[in-house]
Amino acid sequence: MKINIENLFVELPIQIGKEIQLDSFSSNYLARVLRLKLNDQLFLFNGMSPLGEYLAKINQISKKNVSVQIISFQPKDIESPL
Repeated sequence: MKINIENLFVELPIQIGKEIQLDSFSSNYLARVLRLKLNDQLFLFNGMSPLGEYLAKINQISKKNVSVQIISFQPKDIESPL
């Protein structure tokens, strides 16, 4: 069984071990549209870091505020083979 983990673009610096407070639009999307819950995991990327994505866990969640803890970085090769 494959578990689907959501991806989310954020315009914030991302660092392993840090907690990030997401903006109201992203918080609403995660809490009300995707209906994620406390301790759910997701991948974050920001286009500023090395190519890849950061695994994060939801620490706090309400309809308007979501905080995530950055757990790890996973490199991802997104270059075109051409």
